[in-house]
Amino acid sequence: MKDEKLVWNENSNQHWLIGYAITINSVIGAGLLSIPWGYYEAGWSLGIFSQILSSAICAVLIFQLLQAISRTEVLWNMKANGYTINPMSISSLFRNQSRDDYLFKPEKIDTENNSFIEDIDMEPKLNDRKFDLCEMTQVLLGNFHAKLFMGILLVQCIAILTGYCTIFASSSASIIPLWGGTCNIYDDSDLNESCRFKYWAFLAIFACCVIFLTIIGIVEQLAFQITMCAVRILVIVTIVGTSIYAIASDTKLDDTGSNDADPDIVNPWRLGLCFPIIVMALFFHNTIPTTTQHVRDKPKSIPLIAWTVLITTSLFYLSIGLIVPFAADEVEKMVSLNWTDYSAGEDPDKRSWWAYVISYFVLLLPAFDVMSIFPIIAINCSDNLMSLKYGHFGDEEISKKHWVLYRLAVAIPPILIALFVYDLSYISEITGSLMFLSLGVYIPLFCLVTKRLVDRPSPYDGWFSSDRSAWAMILFTLYLFIAIWVLILIYVITE
Repeated sequence: MKDEKLVWNENSNQHWLIGYAITINSVIGAGLLSIPWGYYEAGWSLGIFSQILSSAICAVLIFQLLQAISRTEVLWNMKANGYTINPMSISSLFRNQSRDDYLFKPEKIDTENNSFIEDIDMEPKLNDRKFDLCEMTQVLLGNFHAKLFMGILLVQCIAILTGYCTIFASSSASIIPLWGGTCNIYDDSDLNESCRFKYWAFLAIFACCVIFLTIIGIVEQLAFQITMCAVRILVIVTIVGTSIYAIASDTKLDDTGSNDADPDIVNPWRLGLCFPIIVMALFFHNTIPTTTQHVRDKPKSIPLIAWTVLITTSLFYLSIGLIVPFAADEVEKMVSLNWTDYSAGEDPDKRSWWAYVISYFVLLLPAFDVMSIFPIIAINCSDNLMSLKYGHFGDEEISKKHWVLYRLAVAIPPILIALFVYDLSYISEITGSLMFLSLGVYIPLFCLVTKRLVDRPSPYDGWFSSDRSAWAMILFTLYLFIAIWVLILIYVITE
């Protein structure tokens, strides 16, 4: 028996703060732990520059996405009334073609010189319908671009989820004693049998939890998501607070003596490391349809969620990225490792009990945090995959069985990869650059196409959604993508 539009079942009754908490969980993840290292490598001034630039681009893309979604709602209304909608090619955006070349009236309607039906709601607005970005790509740009976008999204998701698996299993194995002791898979170059089994045991625990959370859906785990959001914020406050104490008291984080941290002001050759890390940790546009699906009053709630999340994350990232390099002599790529022997300036062998509490809190909680992020990313990715066939613009229905299989198809591969892949040194740079490319190109394209097909003004229009601004964003994104990869390659070669 089939459940009609099961995956897009609208239950929009949650307060906007619920959507805010879930969106925060989807964006503040493992990337946060690498931000201080990015600031440290590029120099704090370039870190600030990268943060401001990333936040500005993120803000423009938010408005462009909202206006594109609002006009996609009009296209769905037209389709529901019998219109046929053909996707536009990118080359057609350079030609002065009529929207009637892509919007075809139903044969049963006889109208003279009128492209639209009088009783269709033609006002662009956000509604309860959930349009995933892959579905929008398919409807607006065609199957080729939909498959390309989905391919990029899958690579990002699998890489990020594999990183979450490894972070949890490796962190747990190095901190929680199992079978007589702990082990660090990165220090054990041969990865002996005992260490491997400990790593696999924690990976199995993680797999059971996240697969269950991915299958049950987001609404059914709201209490868990809200709790982890609060914990995530508390971890950031703890890291920043203890760093400020070390700077103010002129002490080390994990030893006696004065604070010797002296981060570079600028190191341009490391900009290719800092910028994509911030982008990966900041851009959340592709998850907006999933994380805001169940909030009520979407026209007001979604923009409010998007803006508060952007402001919150930008301030958090700027704080942790700017302050930690002035508190740690050498910032670890996973910043929580700087708190392994946290002593607040005391002898590490004579640490106070509260120093141990802070150390374990900072080390363990980020590892368990990824347990709340994994299902959000996996659900969003599987929803995008399903939307290509079963979305609002599709005519097929999806059974509960197929719905579960899609989610398992996204959740299981990262776990299998993590069984044998431990070194994820460049995951932040690679996934960040791909995310920047996909969202920085396709969202402006959505903006351009929807404006061609729907000529009514959207509440989210502005200078940033003009054709000139959209094309400028695409060209700027492509330029930055190439520049970032050149800098990444220089770093790899010279390292």
